[in-house]
Amino acid sequence: MISSNSSAHRPKYPRLIPLSTSPTSFSLSNLSPNFSPVGPKGEVERTQHLGELLSDTLPDLLVDCQDFHRVLDVASGKGSWALNIARNYPKLWVLGIDRHAQYVEQANAIAVNEGLPNIEFLVKDISEVKDAGYQQRLFDLVHLQFIVGELMPAQLPIFTQTLVELCKPGGYIVWTEAEIPITNSPACERFSALLSKSLHYGRRAFNPGVALGITPLMSSWLRALHCHVVRDIAYPIDLSAGTTMRPRFLYYIHDLGLQMRSFVLNTGICQPEEYDKLFDEALRDIQSLTFAAVCYIRALVCSPLDFKAAAIAGVVAAQKQA
Repeated sequence: MISSNSSAHRPKYPRLIPLSTSPTSFSLSNLSPNFSPVGPKGEVERTQHLGELLSDTLPDLLVDCQDFHRVLDVASGKGSWALNIARNYPKLWVLGIDRHAQYVEQANAIAVNEGLPNIEFLVKDISEVKDAGYQQRLFDLVHLQFIVGELMPAQLPIFTQTLVELCKPGGYIVWTEAEIPITNSPACERFSALLSKSLHYGRRAFNPGVALGITPLMSSWLRALHCHVVRDIAYPIDLSAGTTMRPRFLYYIHDLGLQMRSFVLNTGICQPEEYDKLFDEALRDIQSLTFAAVCYIRALVCSPLDFKAAAIAGVVAAQKQA
C-alpha cells in the first residue's frame, strides 16, 4: 500500500519561469472626453480576446517547455500565445484550437507567412480534439486562458476532465482566468452588476454574486481529478487613469458592451434605452482623470498525477524497506 504522503505521488516540479515585472511597452494615448474607440473608416477597433488585451502584462510561460514535444492551446483566439511558443521552441509541435473560424484562419495565415512548420490551428472544441484520437499521443502541456465566456458552468466539469485526459501524466496544465474589475465608478459597477444578472438569467454564472466566480473553482476541479497544484499565482492589473492599461480596458469594455447588448436585452431585465445610457456612462467614467480600477488574475500550473509511476515507485520503496 502506498502512503498518501509518499513523494512518489508528487510529480517532478517544472523549471518555473519568474513572472515578468517589466512595464508594458504600450504607449498611453491622450484620451479626450469625447473619445470613442472607432477606427478612421468608422469600423469598431475590436479587442477580440482578453488574452491579447493583457498580453504585455502576463508571462508568456509559467513552465519551461524546453523538454516538451507537444503543446495544446485551448481557445487559442488569434493564436498570439501559441505562435510565440512555436517561435521560441522550434522543436515543439503546437496545436491551437478555437471554435471561431475567422480566428483560426488569421492564426494559420500568420504561421504560414512566418514559415513556422511546427504549428497548426484547427476549428475545433476540446471534445472534438479528444474524439479525434489525440489521447493516443498526449500533450506535455495544455494551455488555456480566459475561457470563461466560451462555456456554460454545467459544461466545465466535463471540460476540465477532458483537459486532464489530454495531458500526459506528469505533464502540465496552465490555466489563467480573470475576475470582473473592481472600480470607483458607480456606472461601471452598475454595468458589471447588470451583466452579471444577465449571466444568471442565461445560466452562465459561476457565482451567486456580481463576481464571475470561476477563479475559486479552478483548483477545486483540478484537484478532484487528481491533479497536483504546482504553482498558484494571483496578481492584480491596474486599469486606472494614467496607466498603460486604461486605453486597452476602454476598448475592451466598448467591445464587450456591444457584444453583450443583445444577450442582456433578450433576458428582459432592462430596456434598450436603459442599457445604452448605462453603457455610455460607464465609458465616460473610464475616461475620467479620477478613474481607478484593478482586475485580479489567477494562474494555475497543475500536473495530472502519474499513478502508474507512483505505484512502481511505491513497490520499489516497499521492497527496499523489506
